Amino acid sequence: LVTAHKRRQYIRKALDSVRAQNIDRSEYEVIVVSNFEGSYEGLGNLRWITVDEEGLSPKIAVGFEEARGEIVSILEDDDQWLPDKLRLVRDLMRRERVDFLHNIKIRTYDDKVLPPDEQMDLRNCSFSARVGPGFRGAGLHRFHRLWYCIWNNSAISIRRDFVLQDQRLIKFLKTFNGTNGVDWLLTVNAFEHGTVIHVPRALTILNTHNFFDGLSTPPQKMLLNAIKMRREHLRVFEFLSTRCKSRTCKLAVDFLRMADHPYYLFIYGDD
Repeated sequence: LVTAHKRRQYIRKALDSVRAQNIDRSEYEVIVVSNFEGSYEGLGNLRWITVDEEGLSPKIAVGFEEARGEIVSILEDDDQWLPDKLRLVRDLMRRERVDFLHNIKIRTYDDKVLPPDEQMDLRNCSFSARVGPGFRGAGLHRFHRLWYCIWNNSAISIRRDFVLQDQRLIKFLKTFNGTNGVDWLLTVNAFEHGTVIHVPRALTILNTHNFFDGLSTPPQKMLLNAIKMRREHLRVFEFLSTRCKSRTCKLAVDFLRMADHPYYLFIYGDD
């Protein structure tokens, strides 16, 4: 499932990385959900779906509803996968019978690989972890350690039925129409209601950009971007709070809310 919004300049590299997967193409389909029409030669199993919504969350909901495969791996338009991605995800998720898989990432900045001392995932996240429903096997201390590793949509794979059977989640994704915090939403929901594994394999290339779209961005736009991010995070936290049954889940959501607090201070000051 490849999601795209406006950024036509990235989508070809993302799809090139999907085409380069070392798994038979008859074993996977490619669904692109974007707000612009497009085409890509070389993938006969590709469907391009155009939507009006701006946010990432409804694109993911549409992708899960349209998919026919057993497992859905998400790829954002400016990231890429390494060639082993789909083969490893397929084998692990079938063998381990888990609902949610996360792999570590190689970080780049505007397509340039960052030096080893800035590859935080490779340095801090090279461990295996398995967490059962209701955060079983992961107290809050272990969640803290996992949290700094388990994020980013392009490193997430989810069993399709696990998402579609949860109509509250699908409805929220559609009506939320947000971009920020979607990976947090999917991850915490999986910790609470499914079985999660984190694998110490770098299978995703995470391409980051300047946070505010460029050094020349006006301060007013920077402030609006930060306010939008904070508001979307708060909506995600509110939804997750209604979904928590275990005490650890509630503590985890509170932890994320506090970790997000610097945005709040930046926008509203010490008051």
